[in-house]
Amino acid sequence: NAASRLAGAAEFDTMTNIENVAWNGLSSDAIKTRHKVKVTDHETGEVLELDVPEGRYVLFEAEQDGWELPNACRMGCCTKCAVKVTKGSLNQPEALGLSQKYRDEGYALLCVSTATSDVECVTQDEEEVYQMQFGELFQQLATDVKSGAVVRDDFALEIADMDE
Repeated sequence: NAASRLAGAAEFDTMTNIENVAWNGLSSDAIKTRHKVKVTDHETGEVLELDVPEGRYVLFEAEQDGWELPNACRMGCCTKCAVKVTKGSLNQPEALGLSQKYRDEGYALLCVSTATSDVECVTQDEEEVYQMQFGELFQQLATDVKSGAVVRDDFALEIADMDE
């Protein structure tokens, strides 16, 4: 986002995570509590081990350490950075892309998750998590005639018919 290009009065040529700029200059004694976070790639089995300061988003710490984790919106609204926590806990009050139901089942979005203990988690297939979170709701709304969520659009139907 545009705000990530600016840090204080500095101008950057590329997309820069402003949080990384802020955390980069902190002395090690300024960070009181750190948590060990292990992220296992669900496809390759590769394990990324991080030492994440409490209060710091896991995704941003990984990036600052030179790792690339799946991400897209960086605001907790999509499911690209979804993980399933197998040990420990993550705090994620800004995770708009996950309902409380899925948070309670152990799902988290690393772009807006901070470790509150040592954590082990596994990346997830973005499409599966998206389908769980949004697909079921969309299907329910689309098949409930009384919901008013789906409105017949005769003009769109005419255009679709002309396309055949």
